[in-house]
Amino acid sequence: VEKKGWVIKMPAGVPPTVVQSFAALIPAGIVMTMFFVINTIFVACGTDAFTFIFTFLQTPLLGLGDTLGAMVIAYHIIISPKSLLKLYFLACFISLIAVFKTFSPAIIP
Repeated sequence: VEKKGWVIKMPAGVPPTVVQSFAALIPAGIVMTMFFVINTIFVACGTDAFTFIFTFLQTPLLGLGDTLGAMVIAYHIIISPKSLLKLYFLACFISLIAVFKTFSPAIIP
């Protein structure tokens, strides 16, 4: 924003902290306008952005929250995020969980 010259010019006697707070107004206004437009598009489609996020992101994550898979994902993302090999094994583990969820053992008489 500063490179393009989209800043609020202040007089020379204004303290730097005040200049910085006014400099943050333009990016904040751009972000608020962008999310307003996105939410308006969702409302035109018959829902809103908050309901969309809740339905497609939060609800599945709530179901995952108290499982072993959630603990493994949290460990790899939060505690050891730099190991790509661990993330590969995590993806394999998650796919195995999906396979076992669809598995129904045969009833042996």
